Amino acid sequence: MDRIGKYRIGKDSLGKVRIGKAKKDGLKALVDGVSDPELKEALNDFIKMRKEIKKPLTERALKIVLNKLDGLAADPHTQSLILLQSVEHCWQTVYALKKEEQKTKSIIDEWENA
Repeated sequence: MDRIGKYRIGKDSLGKVRIGKAKKDGLKALVDGVSDPELKEALNDFIKMRKEIKKPLTERALKIVLNKLDGLAADPHTQSLILLQSVEHCWQTVYALKKEEQKTKSIIDEWENA
């Protein structure tokens, strides 16, 4: 495929020439819109992980992930922890943080009460 500036030119399965925006530029623009450097790094790690598991993010999918992050946590630090949890487990999307601390405390309480 040829590139002309921020656009790419290619043929679809029917042989028709298509011109559209390059996907990387759209993802990069969305990531660059994030002001927190920790969250930006976590987003880049998430995008890289998705490429490695051969399920790359589309621009729309990244927007959905960002909206989901906003719903799960308000502060950027927690959002970056959620993204890193997804990277660690190779999840295709984001979920609320697992409460590892509570599990550890409950196990300790069980041992103390026994």
